[in-house]
Parts: sequence; C-alpha cells; structure tokens
Amino acid sequence: MLTFVLGPSGSGKTNYLIQEANAEKRSGNGNIVFIDSDNAQIFSLDHDVRLIDAHEFGIDNLDLLEGFLAGIVASDYDIEKLYLDGLYDLIDFSDKIHDLIPRFRQLADKNNVQIYMGLALKKEDFPVDADLQFVELDD
Repeated sequence: MLTFVLGPSGSGKTNYLIQEANAEKRSGNGNIVFIDSDNAQIFSLDHDVRLIDAHEFGIDNLDLLEGFLAGIVASDYDIEKLYLDGLYDLIDFSDKIHDLIPRFRQLADKNNVQIYMGLALKKEDFPVDADLQFVELDD
C-alpha cells in the first residue's frame, strides 16, 4: 500500500509522519523505518524507530532511492512500514510521479510493506488511481 502525505512546505507533513510512525511503534507493529533527507528528527522519533539519513547515502535520483529501499527491505523481513520524508529536498519528484508509483507499489506489494511518503505536491499532480491513499494537509 502506498500513502502519500501531501501539502506545501510548513503544512505539517513531517509532524504527521512522525506521529504515525511513533503510534505504530507503540502499537507493537513490526519494524518501522523512517527515511529523511537529514537526521533532524532523531529526538522526535521513538528510539525503536530506525531513522536513516538518505543524504548520507548519496540518494539523488529515483533509481538510487528504489534500490536503497529494496536493500533496506531485503535486509529485514520484519519491516512493516517505511516512512519517507523530506526526500523532495534531494530529488525532484514532480515529473517522476508516474514512474514512482508502479515501482514503489511493486516494492510494497511484493514485500508486504506499507510506504508513507511526504511530498510537497497536490493530489491533482497524481494520475487517477484507485489504489493510492492520500492525506492532504493545508497551511
């Protein structure tokens, strides 16, 4: 399952993703990984949520991100949820959404992982797709 958390800068995407990740960890659900463009959330996330700074790994395009996510999932079969935030600071997703969706959906479905991704986009920027979930946040 793919869920996109959408909204402009400052709308609360990061807060929403942190709260969801922490709530899931408190519920005792599987392993949770939070991938961000930096490690600024280190004190906001539950200590059992794995925080990864994508910037440290040179993630700057969709192919690298997909391979990085696949490697993370392959290394830990107990991962249930991936939270992706701030990656639009490293990659311009605006013209890659049509490519990203099938690739991330396949990764999620094949590995039984839920992916939550914060993006500074609008729902109208996405193709019509009944299988996508959206959380839209405003200023």
